[in-house]
Amino acid sequence: GYTATFNNCVLNGTENVNGTLTVTYDQQGEEGSFTASYVDFYVGTIKINGTRAYSFSANSNESSVTFEVVSDMTVEMEDGSAISENGTKSFTLAFGEATTYSISGSWTVVYEGNTYNATVNSALSSTVDCAYVASGDMDVSKNGLAVNVDFGDGTCDDTAFLTYPNGVLEEITLRD
Repeated sequence: GYTATFNNCVLNGTENVNGTLTVTYDQQGEEGSFTASYVDFYVGTIKINGTRAYSFSANSNESSVTFEVVSDMTVEMEDGSAISENGTKSFTLAFGEATTYSISGSWTVVYEGNTYNATVNSALSSTVDCAYVASGDMDVSKNGLAVNVDFGDGTCDDTAFLTYPNGVLEEITLRD
């Protein structure tokens, strides 16, 4: 990898860039990854701190590929407002009789005094020819008020079920 320290640089006519960026790489067999770490890294007046790691793995035995992002980042705007993200998101594409995808992970975003959290309890999945997530469930919350979203049994349809904190179950229609 490398470490680059910028001191009031203008890159391709963009805003001035300042701060330190460290990037590390790793590649072994069917797996590869890189991590970008920012320390008081400015693009104009926007300040970035934290790390974001990307990994890619292939499983030739199962005919699948997985892409994962792990974040622990804070972006601070000129007006002092900030957005932060922390967590892991994973996307797998599997090739077989039907090409399927699945999404898993848990992540938290804090923005304008609100904390949003998503936790996938059972991988969200479907076939790529279906316009909707067909199975899996996740908990979604804002400032601690959580609902569970259940996407069903694998049937390609536009319905999901919300379970509210008081136990009430509601069928909803998904949009494509």
